[in-house]
Amino acid sequence: MTCDKWFLFAAGLALGLIAGGCDWAGPDASGERGGSDLNDVLNDRLPLADSPARIFCDLSHFDINLPGGFGPDPSIETDTGCGVRLTRSVESQAMAIYLGNPIALEEDGSFRTHFSFRIHGAGGAEDDDGPGADGFVFVLQRAAASALGVGGGSLGYGRIWASAGVEFDTYSNHGLHAGDEFINDPDGNHVGINVEGSLESLETASVPKRLNDGDVWWVWIDYDGQVEQLSVRLSESEERPADALLSAEIDIPGVLGGTTAWIGFTAATGGGYQRHDILSWQFQTEGRSIAE
Repeated sequence: MTCDKWFLFAAGLALGLIAGGCDWAGPDASGERGGSDLNDVLNDRLPLADSPARIFCDLSHFDINLPGGFGPDPSIETDTGCGVRLTRSVESQAMAIYLGNPIALEEDGSFRTHFSFRIHGAGGAEDDDGPGADGFVFVLQRAAASALGVGGGSLGYGRIWASAGVEFDTYSNHGLHAGDEFINDPDGNHVGINVEGSLESLETASVPKRLNDGDVWWVWIDYDGQVEQLSVRLSESEERPADALLSAEIDIPGVLGGTTAWIGFTAATGGGYQRHDILSWQFQTEGRSIAE
C-alpha cells in the first residue's frame, strides 16, 4: 500500500499528512518495523504546528546530547522564528540533536529534506581560507536516540555506525587520523557525503565562498531509493538550484540496516571554533517537491 506522508517540522513539532492506511515503522527491540499507527504517534509526540522556521522554539520534542552541558539554552531567536545553536564559539565542543522519535522512510529509503543554516563567530585555528572550525553534519542513524560521535575534525559524526550523513566542513583535515578514522578533506570549505560514521567521504564538492562567513545558506537533500542516489543542493538564496552540488550512489536502507532512523544534526569545534546555527528545517518522505 502506498503511504503518502510528509512532515512539516515547526516549534519542535511535526505536521504529518497521511493518505490511506500507514503503519508506523519505528525500530522495535529486534530493529524491525513496528506496528503502531503513525498518526497516533505523531498526535501523541508531535502535535500539529505551522512553520519550519519555528521548529526549534520548543526543544522538548528533541533528544540533545551535549557532554558537559551547553550553558545557555541552545534555542536561539531568529528574524522569522527560532533556530538551534549546535555549538558556541568555544574550543572542543560537540553536540547532537535528533527528533525525539525515529522517522519511517519510504520502503526504498526515499526522503527529502530542506533546511537553512548560518555559521559565524569563527576564530582560533586557521587553515588556508581563514579561522574557524570544524563544521556540522545532517545525520540519519539507527545507533541510538542521541548518538554523538567523535568531535573535532570528525564533526560529532565520527564512529556513529549504521548512519548516513551530509557534512558541511569548514576546516581542512586532509590526511588527519581521528583515532583509527582517516579524514580525506579536499580543503577547508566543502560539502561531503558520508556513511557509517566515517569521515572518508564518498563524494565531496568544494564551495568557493566560505561557509562560515556569517551568511545564511539553504540546503536541499534528496534521496531517490529507486536508483539509490543521494543528491545535495546548496544555495545562498531560498530558490532551489536546478543542479545538484554533488551526489553519490548509496543503498541507505542497507547502510542503516532498516527503513527507520533518528534524524538530526551533529556539530563540533576543535582548536578552531564557530557558532553552528540551524535556522529552519523540513523533512519529507513522499509527495510533492519540498520546494513547491
